[in-house]
Amino acid sequence: MNFFNKLLAAIERQNSLLYVALDPDPDSHIFEVGNCGGIDGDRSDIIEQWQEWLGFIIRETSEFVCAYKLSFGFYLGLGIPGLKLLEKTLQLIPPNIPIILDAKYSDLNSSTVFARFVFEDLKFDACTLTPYAGLDQVVPFLVYPDQAVFISCATANPSASIIQEYPQPQQPLYLELV
Repeated sequence: MNFFNKLLAAIERQNSLLYVALDPDPDSHIFEVGNCGGIDGDRSDIIEQWQEWLGFIIRETSEFVCAYKLSFGFYLGLGIPGLKLLEKTLQLIPPNIPIILDAKYSDLNSSTVFARFVFEDLKFDACTLTPYAGLDQVVPFLVYPDQAVFISCATANPSASIIQEYPQPQQPLYLELV
């Protein structure tokens, strides 16, 4: 089933437009993450805590949401254990609920590799892209007819307004992208 049919079915079934972010963000949670080691450090305790927490969130929300969104950067920030956490989290999500990878890909020359990784290996239903690198970086993601892409035209990052509102706030660049 393609992304939009899967999303529409979930919206109708759940009678909801709610999506839930499943992000192991150390700044937004009660876990003690300050001393979890470097990229090669032992993170088993924090990974187990996050796995339990994310599993709880999925169990408690799966009958109410139309989609889940996972921010790739938070998982990458935990190193290899974070990628394993991502894999385990994906396995917990019911197959009839769309999953969006928030990675804002398409800012590198390796878009074809990333598109294959996201849609074929990780099996996400959709992902986010940034359009500023050009159409040739977006196209590799568009060849997957059953998946979807979300183009990030404007962000909440405070300093992003320098680019997003260029050349002037009354006629911002981000509206041209839309």
